[in-house]
Amino acid sequence: MNFSALLAARSRAQTAYLEAQAAGASDETIQARLQAYAEASAAVDAARDALMSGAGSPGPDAGLVQRARAEGGTAAIVTAALDGRAAGGAIEELQAETRVAADEIPIDLILSPSNAVTPAPDSLPADAPQPISPMFSTGLMSFLGVMQRRVASGDLIIPTLSTRPTVARKGPDISDAVAETTGAFAVTKLEPQRLQAGFSFRRTEAVQLRGLDQALSAALNMALSEDLDSYVASTVLSSVAAANSAAHLTFETWRSTVYGLVDGRHATSIGDIRLAIGSLAYADAAANYNGTGDRSALASLQAEGVRFRVTPHAPAVANKRQSVIARLGMADDATMALWPAVQIIRDQITKAAEGEIKLTAVMHASFGVTRADGWKHIGAQINA
Repeated sequence: MNFSALLAARSRAQTAYLEAQAAGASDETIQARLQAYAEASAAVDAARDALMSGAGSPGPDAGLVQRARAEGGTAAIVTAALDGRAAGGAIEELQAETRVAADEIPIDLILSPSNAVTPAPDSLPADAPQPISPMFSTGLMSFLGVMQRRVASGDLIIPTLSTRPTVARKGPDISDAVAETTGAFAVTKLEPQRLQAGFSFRRTEAVQLRGLDQALSAALNMALSEDLDSYVASTVLSSVAAANSAAHLTFETWRSTVYGLVDGRHATSIGDIRLAIGSLAYADAAANYNGTGDRSALASLQAEGVRFRVTPHAPAVANKRQSVIARLGMADDATMALWPAVQIIRDQITKAAEGEIKLTAVMHASFGVTRADGWKHIGAQINA
């Protein structure tokens, strides 16, 4: 089934669910239709992810990426780099296929971090505790449907047709000429931006702590991935003018604000709306109930197909407002350009006198909004 057919199937399932609710159908009927709608939505999400993963330059074979993760993934590359050797096996094959050096991590492993565990050194007890990593928030870029395009070298140039052709209707006997539209293109140029994170650790810690290098590499990878999400959020909010609510949002105005995003072109139904929202705005939507007090604005919108994701990258509340990113549909309205690899740099010299080693991860990426009409920036006035 093609993507358009999946969207149509989701729309039919959503309509059937809403009709059952409006008609006061039995709980069994409503639950069955809700399940059908959830399955149709999952099929759309899976198809969209498949389309996005194929955008831009072709990536490596999925099976090879999976085998590389099974052999230790990013942690194995960092461990090999620390030892001054190649990782070998499927990891080395993946590095060769993506044309990155032995001390570089293919971008495919960064976008989907591995959970594989590398065995502890023989000199440490097998049950010795591993360092606990900080908490990171990732996945916003995928939630918002940002297209990821690999760039081998140079800049990424994206031309976007910014004018729509004018269509005229003429009768068979009318000889008036049809006006032509002059095509205009907006060009988005994405130049590589350096994203860098680093750790310093003591040589004594390296021999005392089991899996230190793996823990540090995982934290570096997740930090870079989280920063990509922050990059997306800040760029969208600065690229799209805010529409501020005039008063504190209520049950009715939360719903009318979100339903007002359905424009018939980018979003053709309420199920096409996704909201990246701060925790306080999310709590406010959950605290505003309808007149009978049995459903909140948040619950009602979720039941009707709106997808919410709480993100720490939403700006802090200012003047009782918190910014909400609204995604209308999932067209190719924004692009994250990714250059091939994350380089791991091990510096044993700079702080050699202090017995410290510096581990640095560097990647290059660039994000741009190509069609601002596919996004909305809501300045939600909340009770904060």
